[in-house]
Amino acid sequence: MFIQRALVALFFGPLALLLIYFGDKLYGLVYFVPFALLLSLATIEYVHIAGRLGWRVSVWLLLPLAFVQWVLAQW
Repeated sequence: MFIQRALVALFFGPLALLLIYFGDKLYGLVYFVPFALLLSLATIEYVHIAGRLGWRVSVWLLLPLAFVQWVLAQW
C-alpha cells in the first residue's frame, strides 16, 4: 500500500506542479483542473486514513466542504 501511494505521489505531484506552472499562462483552466484533482484525491485519502483510525467520516460530506473552503479562501 505504501509503495502504491509513493508511486502515485511521485507521478502526480510533479505532473500537477508542471500543469499548475504552465496553467498560469493558459487562462487558468489548466491550473484549475490539476489542483481540483489533487484536492479531491487528498480529501479521499484523508477519509481512508480516518477510516483506518476508526473514525466515521463521510466522503460525500467532506469533499464538498473541501471545495467550499477552497473557493472561499480565494476571496
